[in-house]
Amino acid sequence: MTTEAAPRDTVQRIVQAATELFAVQNFEAVSIKTIAAKAAVNSALISYYFGGKKQLYVAVLQRQAALFQDCIDRLQHESLTGLQRIWRLLDSQAAIHLQDNSSMRIIYRELLAPTKASQEQFGLDLFRFYDHVAALFDEAKSEGSVRNDVDSYTASFTLFSLLAFYLVTYQYNPHESRMPGGDTKERIQGAFRSYLQLLLTGKEDLP
Repeated sequence: MTTEAAPRDTVQRIVQAATELFAVQNFEAVSIKTIAAKAAVNSALISYYFGGKKQLYVAVLQRQAALFQDCIDRLQHESLTGLQRIWRLLDSQAAIHLQDNSSMRIIYRELLAPTKASQEQFGLDLFRFYDHVAALFDEAKSEGSVRNDVDSYTASFTLFSLLAFYLVTYQYNPHESRMPGGDTKERIQGAFRSYLQLLLTGKEDLP
């Protein structure tokens, strides 16, 4: 391991450990000592790399924002319609959070009980998501795929709500197996599809 790789690996382990702990306990309940123990590092390194628990919590939320931005950046280089971009973005976000829904659980908690540690950063990242998906709905409307009477921002907000609630609760849902699809990813795709079909003109089919 190189000198540069070692700190990066340490920072990633600290952020991952913090993400997993904040997903099951609120900000106040998680201590720096507990995070350090889970990450297998000296607790002094958390202050060294992040400055404190508040800044680490913000870094956890920023990592989620970075994953979302990475999905957006990849789509910019592909020749797709607005509707295809919406679908690909939802599909990629679902895949990320089905692999590890810790970040989504933290986001859901912030929606229900915002913490002072993250209010400013969380709001910026969350509304950036809404704005971007709303712009994709505008694009799809201009292409004739989505009905003109659909409010783009409301559609964006509803899709995010569907994604967040499903990913936070699916493992507790005793009726999930009754939904169409062979596995959880197919079922959440079915939920997206059912909602989006209500908004389409019929000019373009969903992927």
